[in-house]
Amino acid sequence: MMLRNPEWLALLPVLLVAGWLLPRLGLWRPLRLTLLVLLTVTMARPQWRRVSDGVDLWVLADASVSADEPMGRQLPELEKLLEKSRGSNDRLFHLAFADEVMRRGTEGAEMYERSRQQTRIGLAVTQALAYAQRDSQGRPSRLLVLSDGYSTEPLTGIADKLAAQGVELDYRMVRESEVEDYRVASLRAPVKVQIGEPFLFEVEV
Repeated sequence: MMLRNPEWLALLPVLLVAGWLLPRLGLWRPLRLTLLVLLTVTMARPQWRRVSDGVDLWVLADASVSADEPMGRQLPELEKLLEKSRGSNDRLFHLAFADEVMRRGTEGAEMYERSRQQTRIGLAVTQALAYAQRDSQGRPSRLLVLSDGYSTEPLTGIADKLAAQGVELDYRMVRESEVEDYRVASLRAPVKVQIGEPFLFEVEV
């Protein structure tokens, strides 16, 4: 339990001393004394923690064939950043998904080539919510989806499932850097030229 305004507790001994010095106030009567203590504690705004310290972060990494190159280059760096920013009471869990969902570190967690053609984000989120509900033990949970594109299956009902469990979801696009683009900034040419006279175009790209 914690008190948001503990300064109100300082008023309690003052009132008790006033009741002792001024008996006619009757502050030492059991009912009045109980109400006085309850009122003072209420003004101090006590709060009870309903969840434990730290958060469980479930990282859902796209393992589909199309995500091989961008995920292979960026995933190690992203995981280092997550590990570096993790608090002492936070926990990280990793899931890989494509046609199926695999939990890292479990026995036989290999994703076969035939199971890597789709990006089933809905299935991955549903599975992560099930894991979080089973393993959280009252701890708050959060999902982070790392993918190179959009889900290949409908996401109907996913928002309701997230809201029902009070879990927030973050989505980060992991893609190769776009091909460098060019644009013409200016085009300059002479206003007038003589017939047969050579002239020069200036183009700024």
